[in-house]
Amino acid sequence: DENGIKFNPFDADSFTPEDIEKVAKKQGVEFKPGDVIIIRSGFTEGLTDVSAEKQAELMGTHRACGVTGDVDTAKWFWNKHCKIFVA
Repeated sequence: DENGIKFNPFDADSFTPEDIEKVAKKQGVEFKPGDVIIIRSGFTEGLTDVSAEKQAELMGTHRACGVTGDVDTAKWFWNKHCKIFVA
């Protein structure tokens, strides 16, 4: 991406609260209590304009990107009083 981070939406790549904060700062976003955070991971776009066979291959790995699933991440969202949706 523009930050030089290699990212594959069809792998177990993950992003941390620090990654989210970095992108938000760059985009001028300020989180407020009650916000819904939508993270566009490229997953949907990666399935666009490829054959059904390629889609099946990508989906068949049963891997997908997402936010790091740990206690620190849960605390970050709790303390921000936000909800998250990864698309």
